[in-house]
Amino acid sequence: MDTIKYQFKICTGCSFFCTKEEAVEFCPYCGEKLINKCPTCKANIKTPHGNYCTQCGNLYPGRATKNKK
Repeated sequence: MDTIKYQFKICTGCSFFCTKEEAVEFCPYCGEKLINKCPTCKANIKTPHGNYCTQCGNLYPGRATKNKK
């Protein structure tokens, strides 16, 4: 069975996201440029609701969070 793997673009200014394949470069809600890779390790973003990169553990830009344990 094949596994479907999605990749996303996320907004660094709000919680908007879309799939990487969509032709959207800027957030339609706040105007910030969308990112599709972690700025630290360059891994693709696979969890658009997450605050942290699943590969390196660094906080995505613009994501508010409580202190990391």
